[in-house]
Amino acid sequence: LVALSLTLTSEIVNAISYNPGNPETYPFGPTFPRKNVYIAWLSMDQPHTLPAFYSALLFFFGAVLCIVLASRGDAVWRRGCWIVASLFFASLSVDKLYLLHTKIPLEFKTLFEPYGLLGGLFAVGIGLMAWHFFPSPARKWVGAGGVWFVGSWGMDRLGEAFAGRYSGHHMLAAFAGDAEGLLEMLGTIGVVYGLMLCLERGRSQTPISDVP
Repeated sequence: LVALSLTLTSEIVNAISYNPGNPETYPFGPTFPRKNVYIAWLSMDQPHTLPAFYSALLFFFGAVLCIVLASRGDAVWRRGCWIVASLFFASLSVDKLYLLHTKIPLEFKTLFEPYGLLGGLFAVGIGLMAWHFFPSPARKWVGAGGVWFVGSWGMDRLGEAFAGRYSGHHMLAAFAGDAEGLLEMLGTIGVVYGLMLCLERGRSQTPISDVP
């Protein structure tokens, strides 16, 4: 609900924030100072905003859960998988805050163009592992999180297409960016909730299918 509320707020912000004198604003809506600190703070289209911090916090929480699950693993290779998952979640959290993938040298950027897809592929991989090892409903939540991550990457590509066609000056590009953020947060929530169900099963020693 928080993720959805933030996204809808961002949509409204983008819709009313058009300023003809500011080339960084989008069409539609009355004139409004888009650079106003409160407006920019709630817009997913701006860096270092509330939705970005919220998403980074979810990634960090996922990293912590993976470490806890690794400490309870009964096989070396499985503990290694959870540690790798934790490092990946941690890297996504840091990147969400500081946008490190945009600061790499230009000659290396071609290697990171599918960066958004990596998160989706990783979530799908974790989902497949959960499907194999964990009974329902944990595997369903983690698998759904992977699907949402892939959807987030699709929205990112759609937004880039509109931005490229209209030189970055199109409302649909902003809407696609907001949808990308929402799917990314929902994907993270799905994966994290699945991990929490796994942790709850370890604590209660009850079949995970019996955990509400």
